[in-house]
Amino acid sequence: MKGSSPQSALDRPFARVVAALVVLAVAGVLLRIHWDDLFPPPQQAAEQGTDAYRACLDKRLADIAAMREQDVIAAERAELFRQRAEAYCRAREGGGSVPTGPVLPGN
Repeated sequence: MKGSSPQSALDRPFARVVAALVVLAVAGVLLRIHWDDLFPPPQQAAEQGTDAYRACLDKRLADIAAMREQDVIAAERAELFRQRAEAYCRAREGGGSVPTGPVLPGN
């Protein structure tokens, strides 16, 4: 075998098959973890319009509108507050795929 170099263990077909299986396993785990984020169940979609969510969001939006009327915050900041209020109410009252845990008194 003049002129041929020894083949590395990582260049062999078996190593490539193992690497492909690792990639597929990681992709499967990621898909399993984020399944509800990618494909929310119909029940969660219905929860997004619940009365508790709507009441929470209405209160937060009223507070933001009052701050805007009093020139406490700028329009850009008000939009950011609206987005955060929606995320907060969705996390607190349901509609997301992340468990919220207990709500502390006064929050």
